[in-house]
Amino acid sequence: MFDNKFISFEGLSGVGKSTISRLYAEKIDAKLIGTIPEQFSSLRKILDTPTTNIHARFLFYLAAVLEGEKSLKVALCSENVVVESYLYRTIAFHRGMGSNLDISIPEDILLPNVVFYLTCEEKERQRRRATRGKRETYWDCLAERNADNILHEYQHFKMDSIDTTHLKPEEIVDKLINRLGGKHD
Repeated sequence: MFDNKFISFEGLSGVGKSTISRLYAEKIDAKLIGTIPEQFSSLRKILDTPTTNIHARFLFYLAAVLEGEKSLKVALCSENVVVESYLYRTIAFHRGMGSNLDISIPEDILLPNVVFYLTCEEKERQRRRATRGKRETYWDCLAERNADNILHEYQHFKMDSIDTTHLKPEEIVDKLINRLGGKHD
């Protein structure tokens, strides 16, 4: 459908998604696009509160991914695109947190050409989370308590897994580029 590549990074908090997706996009001269469209920002703040029903939050994030697909398609007409998490994280996260909504991935949804599933040894993942200076939200804490369930849900998707534990971000990016044979045109 598109001549350009659409690449997504998935995984738990602290495995390196933000850092790696940014560096990877820079290295291959791709556009880094946020998963949540700007027009969803104010509603996101409301739905990321502790009183939000998990099903409502799941549906919101699914809607955001589907709406964000428009800007991805526009960008893919002229350049490679990288996202830090996409549809798989939305599904794995919410199902791992207890949502039992029966959803299936629409056949016509834009899916990445490549999905890199970043992993990390637990001790290192927790060290990274503690040193990044990001305020923990209610949902971050809940995700940590349900990390094993989220990891289980991720197993339902076909992804290219890479362990980031003992690698510097630049080494990870080089490794990912090598996995794709250096081709990004």
